[in-house]
Amino acid sequence: MSDDAARKKIEDHKRRIASIMREAPWEQSKSCQQKAEREAKAAARKIRNQRRAEKAEREGKPPPRPSEWAEQKVVCKWLTKHHIDFFAPSAEAGGEDVDPVRIAQFRAIGMRKGLPDLIIVDLADDGRPIVLEMKRTKLGMSSLTPSQKKWREIYLAKGYHHLVGFGAVDAQTKMRQLINRLN
Repeated sequence: MSDDAARKKIEDHKRRIASIMREAPWEQSKSCQQKAEREAKAAARKIRNQRRAEKAEREGKPPPRPSEWAEQKVVCKWLTKHHIDFFAPSAEAGGEDVDPVRIAQFRAIGMRKGLPDLIIVDLADDGRPIVLEMKRTKLGMSSLTPSQKKWREIYLAKGYHHLVGFGAVDAQTKMRQLINRLN
């Protein structure tokens, strides 16, 4: 993406936010303005990351590692393709540009830090339930936060399979080991 196209995209985004603010004055609260700023920063970050990837490709360097979110998206598509039922309890509460008000709402209804990214509804071949925590590739178990380690211990104590997928390929491999029909 050229610099002009990137600037145009950011300016379009800013104009859209400005038009919303003009048309809906009740949305001019501080939290709405902060959300608009976060959205603009996220759009700029996305463009920056795309430029980095293009530069790495031109220079013959390996592309940057995909984000945890991107890896989880691949795993979700793979699970859907294999007709494995799952859900993501923290999908709305995660991400880079989370609204603090939204986080407070989720906490009020029971969302807790460290919950696994995916709950697999289908049982493993041994009849035990499965939860999956996604991490970026090339990380180790030390990359789990203290709250994620606490939940891992809880799930293991209750008899669940608690998988930590270091990238989509690793997660798929670990799922194949638990569910024979995937082989």
